Amino acid sequence: MDYVKRAKTVFDIEIDALRRTRARLDAGVAAAVGAIVEALRYRGKVIVTGVGNIPATIAHKISATFTSTGTTSVVLDAVNALHGDSALSRWRCRPGDEFSGETRNCCEYCLRSSDLT
Repeated sequence: MDYVKRAKTVFDIEIDALRRTRARLDAGVAAAVGAIVEALRYRGKVIVTGVGNIPATIAHKISATFTSTGTTSVVLDAVNALHGDSALSRWRCRPGDEFSGETRNCCEYCLRSSDLT
């Protein structure tokens, strides 16, 4: 096996993925970063959510990354939040700050939590 050729192929795949990701960046990124900065400014928590096995796993990894940088972060399961887990924090909900689009549970939670602020 030609390891140099294989390494170059791997780099090409990663470069292509980065270009596709770069093309998808929009105002949502600025809004998400602004919300995180605002939470940090007021010594709040960054709350990460994901519905389903894979998104929840990604949410835990993102939360762990925030925590490793000294940013207080927790994972909130949006389905369980509808049944009382929302007591972990009081915050402004930001519907639409999710990669997968609006999911019913996240939107219902955001609508319900808007009465808390």
